[in-house]
Parts: sequence; structure tokens; C-alpha cells
Amino acid sequence: MNHSKSSHPVFVAAAVLGLTAVMALFIAKATAATPEARRTVVIENFDSYTNDTQVAEAWYKPHHGAPVHQTLDSVTKGGGKQSLKIAYATTKEPETHYAPFCRVAKWDLSGCNAAQFWLKPDGSGRQLTFQLNIANKEGKNIHDLWQTVYLPKKGDTAGRVVTIPFSALEHNVKYADSPDTSPVFKPEAVIEVAFYIGGRNDEPGEGVYYFDEIVGVHDATLPAK
Repeated sequence: MNHSKSSHPVFVAAAVLGLTAVMALFIAKATAATPEARRTVVIENFDSYTNDTQVAEAWYKPHHGAPVHQTLDSVTKGGGKQSLKIAYATTKEPETHYAPFCRVAKWDLSGCNAAQFWLKPDGSGRQLTFQLNIANKEGKNIHDLWQTVYLPKKGDTAGRVVTIPFSALEHNVKYADSPDTSPVFKPEAVIEVAFYIGGRNDEPGEGVYYFDEIVGVHDATLPAK
């Protein structure tokens, strides 16, 4: 019987081993790339709260700015069971032209290059400031703030995912309690997330913004620094 090289058991085994090696190499490369490409850290999705008192204690209003009222909403949401509904009222006064709310905790966003959140504005066109606070090298809060402004268009009430590249964050040291601030943003040291509805040039008034699915992500489409 005539056996070609391609059908000989030795060559078949070698071919299988070769294919297996190639597949193993491909899987290894894919696995190595996956953590960075799919890195996601949940900052808040609001699904763990069972009542409005709990969410208002976690996402509290600081002792400055216009009043806000935090409640859970199971109808208007970006995903999961519920979202955070923020009812606010701003004025023309410098002390109350913005409505702040924030949460203090600890998040390690290592491997992420952006923050994302779901937002449904109220059509007012009032600006939204997104702010992250990072700890100093001892892990203490010195109000080392990094922030950027997002501007919904007037009349726009559509829900959308907002992506904030870390490279777009501006360093705000105006309120720092110590000169020991970081010259670069440290995603591994986030200790507070804050939102401010309203800007100095916005028309004051009442409104409702919805928030959901706040995460840190690695977005491969963003340009490297």
C-alpha cells in the first residue's frame, strides 16, 4: 500500500502538534490581550440599594451649593434594576448656581483609561461637571481634584453613555488641603466621585438628571497619551 507523507501517522501527529501549538499561541495572545481590552471596574450601578434613604446616605449632598434630592428610579435607567434620580434647584447666586452630590469610597481603576456613566439630562442644557478625588501617597484625602465639564444641548433629553477619558481631566488644586498633590492622575487612588449640575453662565431653575452605570473602563479606541 502506498502511503503519502501527508497521511503517514508520524506526519499526521506532527501536523496535529503543530496546529495545537499554533492554537495555543493564539489563545495565549488573546488571553494576554483580553484583560486590558475588556477592563471594567464598577464604580456604582445603584442596584444594591433597597430604599431612598440608603442611596441618599451614600450619594450625599456636601455642605455647599444648591439643594438636591436623591431617589431611586426603576423606570428611567441605563441598565440593571434602577438608577439615581437627582432633582435639583439652582439660583443666580454664586453659592448656589450649581447643585453637587458625591460619594466617598475607594476604587482601584488601574488598567482603565476612562470613566463612563449613563446620563439622561432634562433638556435645560445645564452643564455637568464630573470630578474624581484622589488620595495622596499616604492614602489620605487632601482634596486633590481632577475634573471636566460635559455640556448637554438645550432641549436634549435622550439617555446616553458619556465617556470621560482620564487624559481630559483637568487638575484642580484650588481646594487642596496640602501641597502634596499629584502632578499626574492616579487611577488606582480614587476616593471620591462627584457631580455638579449647573454652571455660572447657565439659566438657573429646577430640573431632574438621571444617572446610572458609572464605571471605569479601558477604551482601546481612545488615543494614547
